[in-house]
Amino acid sequence: MLSPANRRGSCRAWSVGAGVWTGLPGHRLNVDHATPEVSFTSGQLRGFSGCNRLMGAFRLEDDRLLPGPLAGSMMACPDPAMSIETDFRKAFSQPSVVSLAGDVLTLTPVGGGAALRFERVAPPRLAGSEWEVTGYNNGRQAVVSPMVGTRLTLAFSDHQVSGHGGCNGFHGAFTTQGASLVIEPLAITRKVCEEPVMAQEQAFIDALQDATTWAIERGMLDLHRADGERALTASEAGRE
Repeated sequence: MLSPANRRGSCRAWSVGAGVWTGLPGHRLNVDHATPEVSFTSGQLRGFSGCNRLMGAFRLEDDRLLPGPLAGSMMACPDPAMSIETDFRKAFSQPSVVSLAGDVLTLTPVGGGAALRFERVAPPRLAGSEWEVTGYNNGRQAVVSPMVGTRLTLAFSDHQVSGHGGCNGFHGAFTTQGASLVIEPLAITRKVCEEPVMAQEQAFIDALQDATTWAIERGMLDLHRADGERALTASEAGRE
């Protein structure tokens, strides 16, 4: 969320972080992972507007947020998502007056229209999360889905990662520092399954141990390798 670093009668100096949009008059999305959100980082605006991703430049002048042209994906979604997205993008197509009260940020379009209200979002934590793997790097420059009939899982507790590779369970230590991730060598049970299942399990374990960065966004875990390639993706366990 945008927060003033200097509040002596103006909003000239700002620290920049993340925020989630929580309300627009007459509209509300009830699905947590579909809630519109926006982040402001180093002059770049990025977010999710109800159906599509958006991005663009912005600058701050006194108490005004001045957005540049927006780009993004162009999917069509059923209402209320599209109605919310229309109002959301309209608000970010013109300058807005910025006001901050505690953990609530309000952007009021200068040219009129519904205000956007944001709340401070706690940064995601890897510890305490459980995941269903939706894709893993197979070591051949491709991220592939788990085989039909198999289930790959991950769970992170305090400094311990565990899960199931489709045939065997595994566990081991991990550490994080910011977005950096180190997974120590994993201990794996020794059950034997059919060769394709075993090959998938080995590729999944290799991909997991190759991961060096992590990110969580809208209920999805994204791990990347040191070379920038995706290691694996996962959805929050128990979330539809």
